[in-house]
Amino acid sequence: MQQTPQLLGAADALHNAISGAGTDDATLISTLATHTNPQI
Repeated sequence: MQQTPQLLGAADALHNAISGAGTDDATLISTLATHTNPQI
């Protein structure tokens, strides 16, 4: 799957926003894989 720069930017922004809450990368990936954009 080819990722667009916009998708990568959004993923980075989300990671940065929740990293302060003690959320690890595995949880982030799981959330992104199992939720739709409105749910996130």
